[in-house]
Amino acid sequence: MLDDILRLNKLYDFYGNLLTENQKNSFKLYYLYDYSLNEIAEELNISKQGVSDNIKRASRNLENFEANLKLVDRFENTYEHVESMKQEINDLLKLSNDDEIDLRLKKLLNYADIILKDQEV
Repeated sequence: MLDDILRLNKLYDFYGNLLTENQKNSFKLYYLYDYSLNEIAEELNISKQGVSDNIKRASRNLENFEANLKLVDRFENTYEHVESMKQEINDLLKLSNDDEIDLRLKKLLNYADIILKDQEV
């Protein structure tokens, strides 16, 4: 259950702007701010059933966006590979006795950090 919520929140980070305003508002209040369906209905001045429908539709749309675009999957793969690369570079730095090689390895670490920073959502 918690894994599902975390996944939906991650999908929302990537694709939330593609949802309708009603879907966005209902989804945010429910998953990000932990409002009940009744509280959301009151806040948005719609029926409880309307809130439920918006949340289900938003969740389904987010899953469909990921199924088609795979941005979250690619992001996670890139992040894992760059982290592995950084670990390998750090291991090489420990073994190196050459200042020129150390400098180049540190440059590679810096590039890896830039890639990770650019990947932030």
